[in-house]
Amino acid sequence: MPLPQELVDLIVDNLHEDTTSLLSCSLAARPFVRPSQRHLFRYIEITPPTPDGEGPSPCEMLHRALITSPHLHSLVDGLRIVTMEYQTYSLAVADGEAGTVSWAMSEQSQQMLQQILSVINLQRIQIIEQFSHHSHQGQISFNWTTLDESLKSALTATFSSTTLQFVHLRGLFIETPKQMLLPFSDATSLISFSVARVFFTRPTNERPGWPNIRSERSWKPKLTSLLVSDMFGDPLCYLFSNPLMDLSDLTFLSVASDDEQWRTRILERVVQIRSPIEHLRVYHPDSLDPRSILTPTLRTLHLFSINMHHTILSTFQACAQRSDKLHLETIIFEGAVMPYPESPLLDDAIKSALEHLPCLNVVHLQAFRVGHLGAPHAPDWGDWVEMWTTSLHRLEERGLLRFAELKGAHMLSWE
Repeated sequence: MPLPQELVDLIVDNLHEDTTSLLSCSLAARPFVRPSQRHLFRYIEITPPTPDGEGPSPCEMLHRALITSPHLHSLVDGLRIVTMEYQTYSLAVADGEAGTVSWAMSEQSQQMLQQILSVINLQRIQIIEQFSHHSHQGQISFNWTTLDESLKSALTATFSSTTLQFVHLRGLFIETPKQMLLPFSDATSLISFSVARVFFTRPTNERPGWPNIRSERSWKPKLTSLLVSDMFGDPLCYLFSNPLMDLSDLTFLSVASDDEQWRTRILERVVQIRSPIEHLRVYHPDSLDPRSILTPTLRTLHLFSINMHHTILSTFQACAQRSDKLHLETIIFEGAVMPYPESPLLDDAIKSALEHLPCLNVVHLQAFRVGHLGAPHAPDWGDWVEMWTTSLHRLEERGLLRFAELKGAHMLSWE
């Protein structure tokens, strides 16, 4: 007796994150094929070809599947295009090929990507470099200025689609900010936008302003999530400080910039327009007054700083100076494993701050070890944890304190 299709669907739905089992189910019996394919093709990642070049590339396999099986088109909701990852990039550097274009820029790949994009209707798209900026020794990226016109048109159609909700761009060469943002103007369903490592090829004095306050076209998306990072590319923060960019519904904001002026400006703007920010991440907040960002809606605060001691102290002092109760549930301090001076002010600040933090569940210290930050005598991880456990004993006694050692390309979370 065959299983009811409803039961089959339920079984497969519970395997949605188990790709191996889904593949097995898709080959098991006809009732399992369609629900398995629905999960397998819902979100697809196209990674670079293997270094040895043997066998079809991920792009070729997806292209073949979509061209030969049109019923799969409607199943694809999300597409992640990895233009370069660390393994293939490091091999190119070792072979003296740094500065060459990524696989996605080849004529054959562009043709396949254009055909793939033309038959699917995406809700999510990512075009990203997947390796640390520290490894970047050449201009391996996704170069819009040299793309084939047919692929440009396909991407523009995707970016302007009214079904598109999520965009992530990391590692892009393009002429101007206007050229980057204009395609998204009509993406009325777009709610999440992440952009990092963008390089503008046209000289600054030749770039048209965007958004232009005199332009009839406005940027229609009402974002709820924005990640902007210009630490390892050209300036971007100023684009989202423009009042014509609607950030009034923003609940998640991540800002990573070495430009203090524009980093501060975008934070001031979301506070001024009373965006309902619940989750805020700020890279290098050393010059920032934490009082300005402790809004009533804030639930998660994540701060990266080389001077972690100063950031922790100033944050708890700002909380202690509040006249009301905050709704903060999670505070994350990220930085380097370095020695810090003991400060009697810190204990007093925490004691006073806790009276204003009734919802606080965890204070997380995340740190990495790097010699180039000028800390040749940095303590061992265990000693560092012990030092902070002692300094933050009030948090430890309440079971609020957590530690995590960061390794690998941890900065990618800011991009």
